[in-house]
Amino acid sequence: MGLYTKIEERISKQFSIFQLMTVLGIGASNVRLARNLLKQFHRQGYIKRISKNMYEKVESTDVAPQIESKSKKNLKKKEKRSSSKTKGKKSEEEPKQIPLTKLNRLGKKTEEKFNALGINSVNDLIKETPSDLAKLISGVSKDSIKEWIEEGKKLLK
Repeated sequence: MGLYTKIEERISKQFSIFQLMTVLGIGASNVRLARNLLKQFHRQGYIKRISKNMYEKVESTDVAPQIESKSKKNLKKKEKRSSSKTKGKKSEEEPKQIPLTKLNRLGKKTEEKFNALGINSVNDLIKETPSDLAKLISGVSKDSIKEWIEEGKKLLK
């Protein structure tokens, strides 16, 4: 993975998504790009996830066997989950995507700011951390984001 090799020396052993963005010169509007990049590094076995926005480099240089065994295990787990879900249910519906503008006091301009970060629905918003989003979106407080997340969880029930 050429991109990983290029940034490997420029980032500490433990790093956050925000540190990676700084190293790559990625602005707040491209957070989704940085997250997808981290997911790819994680899937390839180059890094491991410590918490929601923190990662750690993997010491082993021989990651191919780890990746292969992990992907086989994950495939088996997914097969078990999907077969157990379909046994008792006739069909499982996709969760309904609720627009962000359904939340109180969240207008079109704020929705555009969330969209720039890859948050396109209430379903996406409830997976995020208010403090992280407040750092990335100007003019929106952590408390407002927290309220929208709580309201969103109620809407999805």
